Amino acid sequence: MIRKTRRAERIYLAFSLPPLTVIMFYIHKQRVAEDYKEMATVITAAILCIVPVLRTVWGILQLSVFDEWNIRALPVLTHTSFGE
Repeated sequence: MIRKTRRAERIYLAFSLPPLTVIMFYIHKQRVAEDYKEMATVITAAILCIVPVLRTVWGILQLSVFDEWNIRALPVLTHTSFGE
């Protein structure tokens, strides 16, 4: 289950990073053209594009922390006897 979730998050990142790079190039183009009104709009779009990417990266990190905890806790849980 963890592998499937991690794979799905990586696929999501692969599809969400290219639009972000296009937006960054467009911000640079508008800055060079000194069109600050359009640049402010594009910066807003970039922020709205960055938030899900950061959330996904945070989820991947938390998933790896959970996976490490699970590996450490498994031997303890299997050797613990309840009610004996």
